[in-house]
Amino acid sequence: MSKKIKVMRARKATFHQVWRVLTLLQGRVAPHELAVARMAFSMIAWETFPAPSCGLPGADIGQSADARFALTGGRSLHLQRFMRPSGEVVEAHLDEHDACTAPIEHAAHATRAIEYGVSAGLGISLIAYVLTGSRKAALTAGSLALGGGIFVGAHTPTQDRRVFDFTTMNPSRQA
Repeated sequence: MSKKIKVMRARKATFHQVWRVLTLLQGRVAPHELAVARMAFSMIAWETFPAPSCGLPGADIGQSADARFALTGGRSLHLQRFMRPSGEVVEAHLDEHDACTAPIEHAAHATRAIEYGVSAGLGISLIAYVLTGSRKAALTAGSLALGGGIFVGAHTPTQDRRVFDFTTMNPSRQA
């Protein structure tokens, strides 16, 4: 192996490189899939990253921390940090709408919060009205169901995660 290739493999991933890889990966997965790049924490050149847009957490999938970085066009790069038996890893994906600047659009695109909330609220309201004949009971029950539906839907992604594991490229593990 040439020295040039070894040097290139030993470099850490910059903000721009992580964004570019995710852009390429997202273009190669099915529309119902979300491309996720998994990297060892030590593989990332953190000094090249801007300050996070906000620390708004994503849906709880076991991560210890979240960071979001605004991109042009209203998109964002979302990083999630995990502790694994093999070490600390970061999983990154692109969000179509930045959760920090457009939370409603993000929730509508990335989760089922809106559809679950509306479905539950309307369904329970109708049932409560039919059973009781009371608009007040229907409104109360529908409001509670709306909140519950939004809560459940906010933790239900619209896309399946397709993870591309780059942890084996960790420079510290190479000979």
